[in-house]
Amino acid sequence: GQPLLTRTVTPTVASAAIPGGGRVASYLDPAIAGRNQLHLTFFDARGGELAVAAVSVVAEDETGRRLPLQTRRFGDGHFVADAELTAGAWRLRIDATTAGARHLSLETRHGVDARDRNQNPSAPGRNGP
Repeated sequence: GQPLLTRTVTPTVASAAIPGGGRVASYLDPAIAGRNQLHLTFFDARGGELAVAAVSVVAEDETGRRLPLQTRRFGDGHFVADAELTAGAWRLRIDATTAGARHLSLETRHGVDARDRNQNPSAPGRNGP
């Protein structure tokens, strides 16, 4: 038989500026229809991890369907959430409270492919800002 070749697809990172300095970075893995894992990381103005006390995320598809996501903490400013997503464009509405009690309302956008890009490497990715 032929050896199996696997191509690793690096998720596209979307980001949004935090008013007053800093950024939130988000990515979906694997960014294909079905089960995905969302990663959110908050950064301060110097590029260090920003301590966040609480975060809530709602994913919204192109039709306006809203999907609240349950987040888990991975670090002071790093959170993950599992999401069952359909193909298409998704808007992530992120509400967070920093450890210093500052409220943040942010948004990032991602595309979810209809097919597995690992099995069809020539398929264009739709993941991005």
